[in-house]
Amino acid sequence: MNPMLVKPPGAPRLVEFKLGMQYGGWSKSKTYDLIADEKIVANKDGRQTLIDLDSVDAYKRSLPRAITRRRRKKKPAGGRPAGS
Repeated sequence: MNPMLVKPPGAPRLVEFKLGMQYGGWSKSKTYDLIADEKIVANKDGRQTLIDLDSVDAYKRSLPRAITRRRRKKKPAGGRPAGS
């Protein structure tokens, strides 16, 4: 393994903006909105914007649980009950 890729424990996982956007599964504008709303963390290195993947993970964990309806039972095909 390349020693340059090994990060010390507790070090932030920073990636380029495009990779952070793909990791989160968001569009460019949605990613910038999340940064502006301070829901994910971004750092600047000169002109480059770096996304903290730990903050992306934390944001996704903070989302509310989805509540779905129960599935309806399917009616038998043909529209008539069996035996009629």
